[in-house]
Amino acid sequence: MSPCGKIHRMTRGPFTSTATDDLELACAIERDAELLDSAVTLDRYLPAIGDPRGFPLALDAAIELVIRADCARDGVSALEAARRMAARHAEHADAILATALGFGLADDEAGPLAVGALLFGRWRVLEILGRGATAQVARARDELLSMGGAPLEVAIKRFDDGAGGDARVHAIREMSALARAPAGIAPQLVALHAPRSGAACIVTRFEPSREARIPEDLDAGVQAIRRLHDAGIAHGDLKAEHIRVRPDGSVLLLDFGAASVATGDARHDDLMRIAEVTAAHAPRGGARWCALAARSALRRRQPKLASMLLRTAAPRWRRRVLAYGAATGVALATIVFTALPRLDALAAQSRGITALVASGRLIDATLDSRGRLVELRLSVPELTDLYPDSKGQPILMRSVRFESDGDVTFVDVDGKVMSR
Repeated sequence: MSPCGKIHRMTRGPFTSTATDDLELACAIERDAELLDSAVTLDRYLPAIGDPRGFPLALDAAIELVIRADCARDGVSALEAARRMAARHAEHADAILATALGFGLADDEAGPLAVGALLFGRWRVLEILGRGATAQVARARDELLSMGGAPLEVAIKRFDDGAGGDARVHAIREMSALARAPAGIAPQLVALHAPRSGAACIVTRFEPSREARIPEDLDAGVQAIRRLHDAGIAHGDLKAEHIRVRPDGSVLLLDFGAASVATGDARHDDLMRIAEVTAAHAPRGGARWCALAARSALRRRQPKLASMLLRTAAPRWRRRVLAYGAATGVALATIVFTALPRLDALAAQSRGITALVASGRLIDATLDSRGRLVELRLSVPELTDLYPDSKGQPILMRSVRFESDGDVTFVDVDGKVMSR
């Protein structure tokens, strides 16, 4: 006891260890943390760990001990403690989140996904949803959170260590993308079991959804992909089955196993995949033309134009444009493209196409059997004053020509020429 009558807690010097083995260092950190109790911090152990690639077990042990200490001291959840720690140690954010998501799970290796199996003593497998080269996915019921109420279901993705390399690497890479994705676009993380060897599992909240219908849901899909790109993430494996639609019409993107940083090339590849999917699934007519035109624009590195053209392929988008311009009617045009002998040349006149899309004029388009553009349906509010007797009815146009300066020239059946 001090002369002032107060008891002072014994303080300890910096943590040091002579351990050269990863497991030995992890055990030394655990022994030290027991003496410090709730005063343990990650900063105390990082100097001894040095390069985490050489001491991954020691880093995991330190992170888990700090999370436990923060939970006990501050009464917060493991995820909240992890968020605080990740904010202070951004270079270890993935390892911190992985540890927090595995907090409280049994250390036993995850068994195979089979209907009826109980994983980690908590999730009962109800249905196998699919199998891939490196993983399989199942729908399961959370037996803990479903007690006494409506069933709560999750999706479990199991990475096999024998298929495609290190299961932990695959699981943490996908976990990182899911954690950084904008709210509502990707599945919500629930738990992660990612041991240093053997199978790894990601558990996410299961949401009822259906496969996207191309091109009906394309507008919402492209907007979701753009939000993902704005968050710095490229999906890397966009296909029809990975674009799901919830009952409220919002889009849910699945399978982030190939996700990467959204570089220019990665964004380009995502949009190109969507253009290819649309061209393959859309019926003949405007949607397919938009997909082919978007693909042509992407080949010329015009992503903004390609994105607008893909959104234009969606019937719901066109209906909104049509409703906006219904009072002024719709122009039906037969196209004479003297300056555009091939569809690929459309991108060279991107200013003209961009003007049509951005202003809401482009409603639909049709290709002939040789892939040539033969018909456009346009909303042209500017023609109302020139055709006051039309009373909102379609106006037949003989030709539409895109000029090199980006202007659009219309010629009606009577030979009247108008430039806009």
